[in-house]
Amino acid sequence: RHSLFTSGNYQRFYRKDNNRVHHIIDPRTGDPSAQVSSATVLTIDPVLADVAATTLMIGGLENPRSLAQSLGVDDYLVVSEDQEIIISRSLADKLEIIVDLPVRIID
Repeated sequence: RHSLFTSGNYQRFYRKDNNRVHHIIDPRTGDPSAQVSSATVLTIDPVLADVAATTLMIGGLENPRSLAQSLGVDDYLVVSEDQEIIISRSLADKLEIIVDLPVRIID
C-alpha cells in the first residue's frame, strides 16, 4: 500500500490588491510560497507524503530532487507556476504521462 498526497495553491486563497494570496506559507519569508503550483508525493507513509508535498511546495524549483531525497522520497511530481511538470524518474516509470504541458523528468 502507498499514500499519494498533493499540496497546491489553487483552492485555498484570497485576493489582496489584485494579487492571489494562498495558504502555504514559507517560514523563511513569512509570505506564501512561490514558484510551485502543486506538489505530489507517493510513498508508503501517509504522514511523510503530506509533509514532503508541502515541503516541495515551499522549497521552490531550485532543486526538488535533493529536497525530496533529504526526506527519503523517490516518487514526486511538481507543477511550476508556469505549468511545467517536473517529475522524478522513479514516479515517471510508474505512470503514463498524457498532458499537453512541458514535462521534465529528473533522474
